[in-house]
Amino acid sequence: MREFHTDPATFNIDRRRQNALVLDEWMVLRYPAATAMAHLDAVALAHTASSVRRETAIAS
Repeated sequence: MREFHTDPATFNIDRRRQNALVLDEWMVLRYPAATAMAHLDAVALAHTASSVRRETAIAS
C-alpha cells in the first residue's frame, strides 16, 4: 500500500533514497505507518535487536 506515496515519482524517489542509505551501509527497516503507530514498543524492540545483531556481526 502506498499510503504516503501520492504518485509513482514520489515512490521512486523514496526507493532511490533507501538504496543510497543501504549502499552507505545503513540498515533500513520499513514498517507501514499503521503498524509503527499501533505497535511502537515492538517496532522499537525490533530496531534495538537489529542494532545489537549488527554490532555483534561487525565485532566478530
